Amino acid sequence: MAETPFDLLVYLRTAPVVTIESGILLARTLLSVMPKSMPAHVKKSAQKLGRVTDLAQAALTERQRELGTPLDETSREVDGAADLAWGALRDLLDALSRLPDKYERAGKARKLLATIFPEGLLFLRLSYGEQYVMMDTMLKRIDSEGLAKSLDAVVGPELLQEIRTVHPRYQAMVARRLKETGPAKNLIEHVRAIQRTIVEYATSVASTVDDEDPSTIAPAKEALRPIDNHRELTSSKRPSPEAPSPASPIEPTPAPSGQ
Repeated sequence: MAETPFDLLVYLRTAPVVTIESGILLARTLLSVMPKSMPAHVKKSAQKLGRVTDLAQAALTERQRELGTPLDETSREVDGAADLAWGALRDLLDALSRLPDKYERAGKARKLLATIFPEGLLFLRLSYGEQYVMMDTMLKRIDSEGLAKSLDAVVGPELLQEIRTVHPRYQAMVARRLKETGPAKNLIEHVRAIQRTIVEYATSVASTVDDEDPSTIAPAKEALRPIDNHRELTSSKRPSPEAPSPASPIEPTPAPSGQ
């Protein structure tokens, strides 16, 4: 029986569509089925694929560890605590400022409101970093201009105490976010690295095929069969273009894990 022609472009045209999990599986499978008879340059390419896959799996493990280990406080929790404290201070000053002038606290509240919150609470809508800078500036003004005693006398000491308690936590949260490497982006980079290295490996395997020597075709096909099987499995999960599902006529290509 004649050997089926080896179509090089099938493996070099496009990288296989993978998530980080399926990419790791495909790479491991390619390495496990590589014929021992492959020449040195193919084995060198396989070693690179192994290294790239190890790095991807380590990144996935670390991501799972991060998801499974709750932080002391999330960014949203710290931001919510700061918003609540500053918002309550502004709202209380605003409420007191609406009282008639015969009440001494009303006049003081109006002055404090205009001094501390000239733009209201717009700063609470800024990004975490920008909001921290605004809150830090406002606290420094309160201290440098001697407004703390006036605030305590008008609204009580609790709100300013709470603001001072939340402030260092907010600073730590912002600093942590600046140091972090985005896990989603990191995983996507690993997915792309696996895709590129699989194509490099397939190119190395394809280079062993000699059209005039049919005996070179079978080992190459054996080495790259996992890519064929992966593409068939991926395409089988999508609706046929001749008979699309009425409920979902077009199914988008699955995005890599971690986006």
